Amino acid sequence: MQSRSRKFGVLEEGRGRSLAVFGRVGVAPDDRNLVPLCFDAGFNLRGILPGRGDDTLGLGFSYAQLSDQVVDGGGDEEVVELTYRLALGDHVFLQPDLQFIIHPGAADSAATAVVAGLRLDLRY
Repeated sequence: MQSRSRKFGVLEEGRGRSLAVFGRVGVAPDDRNLVPLCFDAGFNLRGILPGRGDDTLGLGFSYAQLSDQVVDGGGDEEVVELTYRLALGDHVFLQPDLQFIIHPGAADSAATAVVAGLRLDLRY
């Protein structure tokens, strides 16, 4: 699969504020790949709250087209993700994450799934 990824810093201000956008597109022949088309896009916004310059808010969207080898007639799955990375110190971060998965497994009849997670990041 051919895949291209880009991340751009769009806005950078003093006090650690910044905005980065990202995108990725992948394309492959559908006669021999389970995912012939996919793309992701979103942004990360850092330092949006006063006094919280190391925190990051992220919003992303992902699309995957599944081959008819996986799902009869093919299908697609979309994901919307919202996350907030909270800096608890120089080396400790807590990151709650919320995902909405539309057409899980590319099944049109499947209800939208809501997934919540929490990540603890320790750096030394």
